[in-house]
Amino acid sequence: RGTETGTGTGKAGGALYRALGVSGDADARGIRTGYRKAAARWHPDKWAGFGEAERRNAAAAVERVAEAYETLGDPARRRAYDADPRRRDEEDAARRR
Repeated sequence: RGTETGTGTGKAGGALYRALGVSGDADARGIRTGYRKAAARWHPDKWAGFGEAERRNAAAAVERVAEAYETLGDPARRRAYDADPRRRDEEDAARRR
């Protein structure tokens, strides 16, 4: 059905798919499920008892998850992301910085 695989290495792959923990061929339901699971995993309340570095890491992760869902959850934006490997590679590199 193209839902979660955790690798993000499907037909499109990329950092946005990895942020949600889904494959590149995930359907809309898989994208939504991946978003909900990733958002719950990185929710700031879950990291309240941890150190400052861990809380900063969780805050950055939840931002990546939100950005990923904003793009992949919109069919037109997802098509644009998938269609331009150069743009996708640039976005992936920018997120790693």
